[in-house]
Amino acid sequence: MSGNSLWLLVVAGGPLLLGILIAYALLTQRRRGPAERRESERATERLYRKRRTDRQDRSSAAGNRQPGRFFGPQQHAEQVARLIGIGQKV
Repeated sequence: MSGNSLWLLVVAGGPLLLGILIAYALLTQRRRGPAERRESERATERLYRKRRTDRQDRSSAAGNRQPGRFFGPQQHAEQVARLIGIGQKV
């Protein structure tokens, strides 16, 4: 096999093989049925609901700080210290 025919194989055969593999993957991809889609939607909703309640719990533990509110370095340090219990007055 000469150098030119090897390059022809690489340049033409590589994309051809890749195209065949992508077509095969698309044709054999399993579709979800209606029951699986409903269960997936329910599970997603449960995760979002749990995330919202976790976020609300963290917010109340952090002194009801509003999300996105800017804290300067000193306020941030005080907030972190309060959260981890450093420097609490007895």
